[in-house]
Amino acid sequence: TNETLANYGNAGNCIRVNTTATAPTILEIGSSTAGEGNYILWHQSNAGILVERGAPRILGNFIGATGEDAVNRRNFRGIHVMVNAGSAQIGGSGPNDGNVIGFNTVGIQIETLAAVSVHGNYIGTDRSWRALPGSASGIVYNNSGGAGNALVTSNYICFYNGTGVEGIYVSRGSFTVKGN
Repeated sequence: TNETLANYGNAGNCIRVNTTATAPTILEIGSSTAGEGNYILWHQSNAGILVERGAPRILGNFIGATGEDAVNRRNFRGIHVMVNAGSAQIGGSGPNDGNVIGFNTVGIQIETLAAVSVHGNYIGTDRSWRALPGSASGIVYNNSGGAGNALVTSNYICFYNGTGVEGIYVSRGSFTVKGN
């Protein structure tokens, strides 16, 4: 049960995706089935999920928070999609597709030049609307090539407040934000 979770102070990344397969593969991290998502907690100097290469579907996970209480179990970055990654799907339109991303310094950071979909996630809050505040940004989009494409729709981004704190920060690339 979640009462047995303890702070182990993990220094590395929890899940690292670095696939170089030539055939199309589908990697799913978590699940859209209720109760089958992962708890990704306490990776304080790195990412809960790091995507270096590959195109995963990231669905129904609890990243930095359990979704059952408002206890801080932060990662430095909840999800980090790096510049060489492929098209990633973070969340989705189904009732359990969205990830709960709380307390992380950065909820989601996107640097890839590929298309990324961020849809239906709870960032800085959970499905019960508890405050799970991060300390910097909910979503950061900053790819070095200036190209790329991200579609950010129907996310709940809450409780990012204070000087220099943004719900969504965009510095380069093609970035569409609707219905958040």
